[in-house]
Amino acid sequence: MGRLIESSVPGMVEYDQACWRLAERAVLATAVCRELAAAGPDFNARAAEAAVGLLMRWLDQQGLKLLSLEGMVVPELRPVFSGDPVLDPEPGAITEQILVAEAVCDQFLFMQTADTTMELESDRRGLRAKLDAWLALGH
Repeated sequence: MGRLIESSVPGMVEYDQACWRLAERAVLATAVCRELAAAGPDFNARAAEAAVGLLMRWLDQQGLKLLSLEGMVVPELRPVFSGDPVLDPEPGAITEQILVAEAVCDQFLFMQTADTTMELESDRRGLRAKLDAWLALGH
């Protein structure tokens, strides 16, 4: 299913654009989580650092901030394109996925600033807890 560029239904193009932005953000945040889940207990992962960099760049280009949906259009009423939840997901499920995944990203960035071994271990425990919450969503 591609991007909608015109429609006879008023507001449908804007709705589709908002859905694409939500999907892009979810994909980028989830990429960080997937890389961290594969990284091992120390979370030493260049790929996760690259993924979080891509997410932060995308958020900056959109004028958005990590862990905030402010500035994003979250469609409340969705027309059903297909009736298929994979092709036509509920926006609420996507926003939950984004916020849980971005909490992982935020903790990962915070861990990068640890000054002592004790802080690093504490930050790793926090990251593990947030990653476990993301995994509990079914990833």
